[in-house]
Amino acid sequence: MGVLLEVRVFGPALWLMLIVVGLSSFTVSYSILVAESARRALEVAVGSGGGVAVVYDGGSRFLLTGLVPVESKRILNATVASPEVLVPVVVSGSRIVMLRGIDPSNFSMLEQVSVAVSGREWVVVGAELARVLRVNVGDTLLIQSGLNSRVLVLKVVGFIEKSPFSSELLASIEDAQLLRGCGPGFVSIIRFRGEARLRGSGEGGYLPPAWLVRAVLSGKVSASPVGEVASRYSDAFGLSRSAVGVVSALALAVSSLAVFAAGYMGVLVRRSELSVFRLLGASRHWIFSRLVRNLGLVFLFSCLVGGILGAVFVSSLSLLFHPVEPRLYYLLVLLVLPVVWGVGVWTGLKALER
Repeated sequence: MGVLLEVRVFGPALWLMLIVVGLSSFTVSYSILVAESARRALEVAVGSGGGVAVVYDGGSRFLLTGLVPVESKRILNATVASPEVLVPVVVSGSRIVMLRGIDPSNFSMLEQVSVAVSGREWVVVGAELARVLRVNVGDTLLIQSGLNSRVLVLKVVGFIEKSPFSSELLASIEDAQLLRGCGPGFVSIIRFRGEARLRGSGEGGYLPPAWLVRAVLSGKVSASPVGEVASRYSDAFGLSRSAVGVVSALALAVSSLAVFAAGYMGVLVRRSELSVFRLLGASRHWIFSRLVRNLGLVFLFSCLVGGILGAVFVSSLSLLFHPVEPRLYYLLVLLVLPVVWGVGVWTGLKALER
């Protein structure tokens, strides 16, 4: 009965407040998760950490557009090295995902997993991605490059559970080079375990060709630990942790302002109805506590629905936006909005007394 009374008093203003809270919650959730998951995707592209370093194209603004010669592998002070080609692809005409072209033996040694395949026209599907695509071993996937018009049909030969590859496709390095549109002597990155530097001319008994020496000296071919490479590209795209924090704060501030205005104006537009309560002797505290008690859960539900829809919308955009692990502060941030609504209502009730 209490809620029905508030519905009758506020009328359309109540529904407007609910919509504003829900949309604001959606905006905060969407903004935070897009920024965080995009930053996470850049970290995942360079692979796992744990003493792993990366040879990359120091002259490229984005990891996916750079190319380094496979010959660079010979000037590494490394125990094991895995040349890899990174290609965004469209799977079966719907999902955009990352395809990582690998040499199975080198990749297996580097990551200490078993990828026992050979030849071409095969694909190992990440476990998370397999659940989304609903594929089984023996199925075929239509793979279209996101960089050109090349298309391949690859057979699913297995799955990989290990993070961060559980949302990717692994294919032969030759097929990935075809999809990427690069020659057989080039890859996107070379991940390796060892000292994060390129050996000088003549070290280790190998004399690199002059063009490779020039590429190293100019910074075109660079080597750094995984964390440094991920930070470099994240910073270049404005996706550092501090930048993500700023985006989150701005989204929360704008949404909070909208929610505050909704609560404040929702009270003022029903000035005459609420004045009746005051004439009957109801105090501001009584009216406020009644509104919070009867409508608080309704607004909290609207806030949570908006937050969940924001998360669902982000996950449906593309699997290139890497899934972000649930964290308590996401929920706490969303819970700020109902509190701000309450402050707006309280401020509106104070304004009625003037």
